[in-house]
Order: sequence, then structure tokens, then C-alpha cells
Amino acid sequence: MLNQHTIDNFQIGGADLERIQAALAQQDGTHFDRLIRDPLYPELTDWIRREFPQLRADAEDMVGDSFAKLRKVLLRQHKAGQSGRRDVGAQILELARLECQWTLPTPENLRKNLGLRRGEFKNLLRRLQTGDEELIERVYLGQFKRCVQFLIHRCGGQYEEAYQCTMDALLEIRRDLLEERIYYGNLDFYFTKRAVGKLNKLRSRRRQQIVEVTLDGLDFAAEERIESEIAAEELRATIAEAFQKLCDDCRTILRQYYYEEQSFKAIAVQLQKSHAAIRKRATRCREQLRKYLGSALADRFSQHR
Repeated sequence: MLNQHTIDNFQIGGADLERIQAALAQQDGTHFDRLIRDPLYPELTDWIRREFPQLRADAEDMVGDSFAKLRKVLLRQHKAGQSGRRDVGAQILELARLECQWTLPTPENLRKNLGLRRGEFKNLLRRLQTGDEELIERVYLGQFKRCVQFLIHRCGGQYEEAYQCTMDALLEIRRDLLEERIYYGNLDFYFTKRAVGKLNKLRSRRRQQIVEVTLDGLDFAAEERIESEIAAEELRATIAEAFQKLCDDCRTILRQYYYEEQSFKAIAVQLQKSHAAIRKRATRCREQLRKYLGSALADRFSQHR
């Protein structure tokens, strides 16, 4: 029976490791599963259940994500012409331990993961893959404004470009979620990092001041930008449609808070209501907006899958 010591010392020969990496490059995970995943999966799952009993319900999911990340590491090394680590047991143990640390329901972990526990995130992810957009709505409504402000105040971006880059990042995150490229652990970081990357690319293009257009049409990069702009415009249109279904008070509160960047306290003064009343009303308004967005987002996004 394997234990932590045995897993930690599990080795793969150099020839087998090269064969595994080459197969992964061809999108063939057979060798990886037979030589690494299958021997280690049961005992690694048991190890998590012993060491982190509070995470027993998520053990198999964490092990699955750990092996998925190891596959990505081996493939990345292969593409870079690097040999992988032969002590893959120690490597997978490190990855599994990190998964456990990120999954512990601490206030900090929940903050980094949009207030979602691992099980909640996985459930929302499965629902997203069947057309339920609640995960995207929670990302948008919960993090969009903060991400825009980060690009403005920490990166020196203008409002319009910060808004556009954040919108593009949101669309890419949705795509990556559907393709299972994003893992639980720091969901907030994925969003912010992607938006910062978009802003840096935008600035780089402006510095170069080069627009490449061929006689046959736009180049691939230009086509990609156009597709992104179209998708972003469609998302804005969907949100605008749902927004118009709200009552006047809700539209006023959410517009002032999300678009004009006013605090609830300032809104309360303008509307001559208490701060607490405005916060409660905003919560109800957001819930109503989520309800309106649900079917509309599902219908509009279905054509982009």
C-alpha cells in the first residue's frame, strides 16, 4: 500500500517521461494515465482524506485538478525543450498540497474565489456548460467594477480603455471556463491578471501605431480584435436590455454605483434615504438583474460556443 513516503519517492524513467511528454503534445494522455495517474490516484486521494479530513468531500476533485495541472506542466516543458522532473510523485504531492491549502474555507481563500467554496464553483461551472450563466453573472456583478478601478488607479488606465479591457477579459474567462482551463484556487486573480494583460497589449499596439491590412482583407490579429469587440458589444447590449427591465429606483441606484462609481452613502444622501436602506435595495436590485440576465445571456452566448 502506498503512503506519503512512497508517493513522494515515486519515480519515472527518463525514456518513459519523454514518451509521456511526446504523447501529451499529440493530445494523447494514455501514457500519462497508465504510468502516473492510475498508480497514484487512489492513494493520493486517501492521503488528502487523512491529512485534510475537513476536505474529504472535495478530495477526488482536488486530485483530478492536481493531475490536470501536472499534465500542463509536462506539456509546457516539452514545448520549451525541457525535460520534466523524474520525481513526479513529489511533484504531484506538492500540487495536491497546494490544492488543499487553496480549498480550506478560510476568509482569505473565499475572498480570492469570489466568495465561492470549491464545491459551489464546480457546480456553477457544470451549470455554465449546460447554458446557466450564473457564474458569469457573479463574476461580472461582483468583480467588474473593482477590476475597472484597479486598471484606472493602479495601472493608470483611462476609464474607457479600462472598461473595454475588463469586458474583453470577462469574455475570455467565460471561454476558458467552458474549456476547463481555469481552476479553483484564485479565481479573482485570473480576472485581474487577464484584464491587466489586455491593457498592456492595448498600450503596446498604440505605441507601435501600426495597422496591418492586406489586400485580401484584415490580418488574423485584426480579425480576432474585431470578433472580441463584437462579442463585447453583444454582452453590453444584453446587459442594457436586462437593465431596462428594472424599475426606475433600481436603475438609478445601480447606474450611480456601477457606472458613475458613487458610494452607497453618496447615493443615500441624494435619494434622501438611509445608507442601510440603499444597500438592501441594491442587493434586491442586483438579484432582479441576475434573474433578467439569466435567460438573455444563455440565448445570446449560445451562438459563440
